[in-house]
Amino acid sequence: MRKLFWFGLIGLLLFEIANVYFIMPMPGSQEMNSIATAYFLYKWRWIFRIVFGLMIVIGFFKGRWRKRGWLIVPLLLVAAVIFMANFQMAADHMFYQPNSLQLTAANENNVEPDRLVIGITHNGEAKAYPIRFLGYHHQVRDSIGGKPVIVTY
Repeated sequence: MRKLFWFGLIGLLLFEIANVYFIMPMPGSQEMNSIATAYFLYKWRWIFRIVFGLMIVIGFFKGRWRKRGWLIVPLLLVAAVIFMANFQMAADHMFYQPNSLQLTAANENNVEPDRLVIGITHNGEAKAYPIRFLGYHHQVRDSIGGKPVIVTY
């Protein structure tokens, strides 16, 4: 039964990590065709969580443990990963639109001159939006020359 506990705990940990890894732009994840795997994991997420959760509970209560108190450490570790994967690193959370947009003049900004930007000019006003920032939000709502615009990437 102790093996069931550990298999459930490690399975849940790996599932939560994979659920984020296959959909987010992480090293290596974008070099493989992982979108089908990401959607499969997301679609069946509650089944995976229930199965691994039951394994943890059954293994915890039915296993012959000398002391169960120390098991709080791995349980808290998995709980922290679950929290991070579902609330901090979830795609819908990471890609919220910025509440405020602070643009500075070209001579005052911190963007290196060789960075790629999307530029826009209207009514004699020009703005540049660095692609490295647009890559996270995919769009920015702004105004230029007194007209509202949406810049997308």
